[in-house]
Amino acid sequence: MKRRLVRILTPLAVSAAIVGVTTPLASAAPELEVDVAEKLEGGHPDWTYSKCVSSNNGEVCYNRATDDFWVQDLDRDGNPSTAWWDIGARRGQCISRAGANGHWAYCRKNLPEGRTVVLWSLGDDGRKYKVTSPT
Repeated sequence: MKRRLVRILTPLAVSAAIVGVTTPLASAAPELEVDVAEKLEGGHPDWTYSKCVSSNNGEVCYNRATDDFWVQDLDRDGNPSTAWWDIGARRGQCISRAGANGHWAYCRKNLPEGRTVVLWSLGDDGRKYKVTSPT
């Protein structure tokens, strides 16, 4: 009985090993790119090529001409406001620590052309406010 069990299990083990080697692994989510935004002294972002979305605690924008992400904190709760973005192969955050005083802050990225950027801000109410834009 023992020899018969070995004969049955051996081909199964070899098959499993072959399948394990030849089957591609599931792709993992790309690593999160986390940037702290630089405060813009005076003024506001260039709106010409920008898409923006507002939540109840901040406004976030993406400028496709410069690949800048813009963040403005609108809630005086002491927490930073964040632009979340995803293009499939890359994803990240642009975190503004400029405070809720009307200042804009930005993160400069270099994204590949021909992609769609999904941009969102998370509201205090737990909702995800989002917009899409071409790169």
